[in-house]
Amino acid sequence: MITTRSAKGGIPASRPLHVGVFAAGGSVAKILSSAGLVIAVGTRISHRDLRRVKASRPPALIHVDANPSAFGRTWRASIDVKADACAFLMALLEGLEADPPRDPRPVRDRVREVTREQYEKNRACDEPTLVEIPCSRVPPW
Repeated sequence: MITTRSAKGGIPASRPLHVGVFAAGGSVAKILSSAGLVIAVGTRISHRDLRRVKASRPPALIHVDANPSAFGRTWRASIDVKADACAFLMALLEGLEADPPRDPRPVRDRVREVTREQYEKNRACDEPTLVEIPCSRVPPW
């Protein structure tokens, strides 16, 4: 699960399959690049959102939005669904309960691995450098 900046907090970050926010960078791009299916619900998909994704677009994209003018603006979806986000997600959950998906542990473990890699990469960055200029060199204005 990935949220947009405006939907941040809509899905608790503590959920095991929550990867992060769209613009969060590395871990999100890595997960999207390896995804076989992306379901985009209630979002306009822009080049900026998926700029770090290696593929020109996800292999299979289902775009769900109540506003059909959001469809195909940037990415052509495999399937466009004109629907209320909540109604669509409730129907999806009902379908999944009727036919449970495969074991989610490998996906959850991959999400954790990618997120941990990105965290370690960010932690390894140099600390910010404080530049000090002697007061005698600062203009008086």
